[in-house]
Amino acid sequence: MSQILLYEPRVLLRSLVQHLIDGKSRPLWPHQISTSYITDIRSSANKSMCVLVGVGGVGQNFAELLRLFRHLKMMKVKTVAWVPADYLYLTKLLRAVGVNEVLTEENLTNELTATLQKMAAPWDAAIKRRRVPDISQTELDILLLFSAGLSAKDISVHRGCCYKTVFSWKHNICMSLDIKTPDQWLTVLAEIAQISTLYQQR
Repeated sequence: MSQILLYEPRVLLRSLVQHLIDGKSRPLWPHQISTSYITDIRSSANKSMCVLVGVGGVGQNFAELLRLFRHLKMMKVKTVAWVPADYLYLTKLLRAVGVNEVLTEENLTNELTATLQKMAAPWDAAIKRRRVPDISQTELDILLLFSAGLSAKDISVHRGCCYKTVFSWKHNICMSLDIKTPDQWLTVLAEIAQISTLYQQR
């Protein structure tokens, strides 16, 4: 039976998820502080673990969470995340860093219930990873620098690399996230910036 590690600091959503999980009689390890959650998972990740995250509640630790998801993918840890419904490119980004299932907050009860039912079967058979191009750690770092407001020139100086190399990384990011226009690129950056400030822990 998978051990479930839940991170959802927002009380109503956390109560909802805990209720759904309790109904499945699965071991639950809830967290309300994202820094301790990330630290605990990094130190104890294993294939029998299932990580559940309410991304809208992560706040300023969103960048570190994305890096954690890439790490968990390499460890073959099961991951499920939920986001506000209108964050199209954020959903694509989460899949590109390795999240197995991306759900929407607005339909969380139905979608998470279905996902928990799938978990009753062996994970590899129950959930087929969508064919989404991966985003590398370097590309993820570059994307986060862009979302923080740095220009390509700033990033080239920061990384100590050629200006054209930054554009090559940006091109790869756009391919992975199916970004085809400048407006879509700005939407991606806006979604990352918004989700990073949507919920601030006190």
